[in-house]
Amino acid sequence: MEYLAGTGPYTDRAAHPVPGLVLLDLNVPKVAGRDLLKWIRGRDATRTLRVVVFSASNSPAEIKQARHLGANAYWVKPPDATHLDEMIASLKRLWLDEPASTVAPGTMAPGHVKLTTRMTVELPGELADRLSDRAFRERKNMEALLIELLGGELS
Repeated sequence: MEYLAGTGPYTDRAAHPVPGLVLLDLNVPKVAGRDLLKWIRGRDATRTLRVVVFSASNSPAEIKQARHLGANAYWVKPPDATHLDEMIASLKRLWLDEPASTVAPGTMAPGHVKLTTRMTVELPGELADRLSDRAFRERKNMEALLIELLGGELS
């Protein structure tokens, strides 16, 4: 929090620049990840910071809560190093190599699913919930599942 706020030993922004992306585990020491996400979204200086929740939990309730609190995306940690390397490459490509999203975090209407910095999809609430539930069952993130489903329909 001190780093993101630029306080304490982090006041020199040349030495400690504001990050372009925060990977947030919900189970961080000292401050609960949910509380940190609320704090980030509650401050003018960090409100538009891109935050990807990176968690071992693939609970639909956790995913829904993270989206409600303003997470730009929710990615489930992969089970092994090979998949972790692939996920890190995807995170870099989708969140760091792309310009920041024009959709402000936490401002999406219910049924809007933020997939990447390039793509926000508006779905009826029930369909968004069904997509989230299926992603949970198949242990995929929503972006990968939607791309897979669209790819099958469009080919």
